Amino acid sequence: LRNREQMFWILLFPILLGIMFKVAFSNISSSEIQKPVSIAVVEENNSDALKNIKTFLEKTELKDGVALFVPTYCTEEKAVSLLKEQTVDGILYTDDSASDTVTLSLTVSSSSSDTVRMNQSILQAFVKQYNSLVSAIADTAKNHPENLEALLQSLSEQVTYTKHNTDTYTQYFYNLMAMACLFTSLSGLYVSLNNQGNLSAIGARRNVSPVHKMKVIVAELFSNVIFQFICNLVSFAFIVLVLKIDLTYHLPLAILTVFVGCLTGTAMGFFVGAIGAFSEGTKQGILVSGSLLLCFLSGLMVG
Repeated sequence: LRNREQMFWILLFPILLGIMFKVAFSNISSSEIQKPVSIAVVEENNSDALKNIKTFLEKTELKDGVALFVPTYCTEEKAVSLLKEQTVDGILYTDDSASDTVTLSLTVSSSSSDTVRMNQSILQAFVKQYNSLVSAIADTAKNHPENLEALLQSLSEQVTYTKHNTDTYTQYFYNLMAMACLFTSLSGLYVSLNNQGNLSAIGARRNVSPVHKMKVIVAELFSNVIFQFICNLVSFAFIVLVLKIDLTYHLPLAILTVFVGCLTGTAMGFFVGAIGAFSEGTKQGILVSGSLLLCFLSGLMVG
C-alpha cells in the first residue's frame, strides 16, 4: 500500500484507461448497425445435405428474430462471381465425399474491411459448429442409437441459449484486464529483490535472519498474489458495474482467470527479478516493456 507507484499501475491505471476506452468506443459501438452475413450456397449436389443446411441457416438468428445469414442459392460459377464482386462474404459447399459435411471457401483480400473479416470469421465458426454437430449425430446414430434422442435434445437446448456477441470493442476491455494482471509482475519483482542481499538492504537483513528463506519467500509471494487479486477484482468490478461492459459470461471462470493472471504476472516478475545482478531499474524496464509488447500482440492497441 505504501508503494504509490505500484498502486497506480495496478489499481488506478486500469480504471483510468477503462474510462478512456468507454468514452472512445461507446459512440462507435452504439452507432454500428449489425447486418446479416451474405453467403452464396452452391446447390448443385447433395440435396439432402442442402436441405439440412437451409434449415440450419434459417434457425440461426442475429437477434430478435432477425436472421444471421442471408443465403443466395446458386451454381458454383455464379457463387464465385458474387464473391469476386464482394456481393457475398463467402461460399458454402456440400462435400461430395460426405453428404452431410459442409466446407467453406472464402477469399480475403488485403483491402477487406473489418466488417467483412468479422463476417468471414462468423462463417468459419458456423461451418465448424455445423460439421461438429453432424459428426456427433452420425457417430451416435451408428454406435449408440439409444442415446440419439437425448443428444438431439441437448443440441437443441445448446442452440437455444447460445448468444452472438457482435460488439467487437469488448476485446479491448478483456485485454485491459490482461494488462492489469501482467502489471502485477512489479510486485513479484520486489519480492525477488527484497530477498537478495546483494540488491537491497531489506534482502541483506533477511539473509541473516534465522527464518528459513523458502518460508519467507512463499509467504510473501502468496500475500502479494492475494493483494493483487483484490486490486484487480476492484478494476474488474468497476468495468462491469460502472462502465457496464459485459465481461461476466461464466462469471466464476472470469474471476478464476483474473486470479490465475495475477499468479502468472507475479511469478513472471519474481522470475525476472531472480536473473542476474542487474539494477532494479533495468529489471523494471524489462518487465514493463515485455508486458506492453504482450499487450500489443494480444490486441490492446490495435484490434
